[in-house]
Amino acid sequence: MRRLVSLSLALVLVPAALAAQAKGPTIPKAAVGSWTNKAMTGPKDSVVATNTTTISADGKITVQFPGRPLLTGRLLAAGGDSVATEVGPYESVVKKGLKVTTKTVSHYRGSASTGTFDAKYSDGSALHGKMNGTKKQ
Repeated sequence: MRRLVSLSLALVLVPAALAAQAKGPTIPKAAVGSWTNKAMTGPKDSVVATNTTTISADGKITVQFPGRPLLTGRLLAAGGDSVATEVGPYESVVKKGLKVTTKTVSHYRGSASTGTFDAKYSDGSALHGKMNGTKKQ
C-alpha cells in the first residue's frame, strides 16, 4: 500500500515540478519595476557607473546607461529576495574602447536594493564591486 501511495505521489508531483522548472525562475515581487543603480568600487565606494535597470514580472530585463543604447539583460537566476542577471558584451562605461560583460546579483527589500557585480572585459581584465539601488516611483 505504501508503495502504491508513493508511486501515486511521484506520478502527480514529478510532472508538476517539471512544469514549474520549465517556466523558469519566479521574479520576486519586490524586484519588479525600474531601479536607479550605482556601481561602486574601492574602500571608499567610489561610484564608477550609474544605470536604470527595469525588471518585469516575466523576467525581461533592460539596462539603460546615461547617453547609451538600451541593453537587454539575461535572467540567470531568481528566488527569495534575489535576482541574478547578465548583460553584454557592450561598450564599457568604465574602460573606454573595451567590451564588457557584467553579472550582477541584487537583493530587493522595499524601495532599496543592494548587491554585487562582476565585470569581465575584452582584454581579459575584471572589475568587482557592489551596487546600491533605489526603486523609481
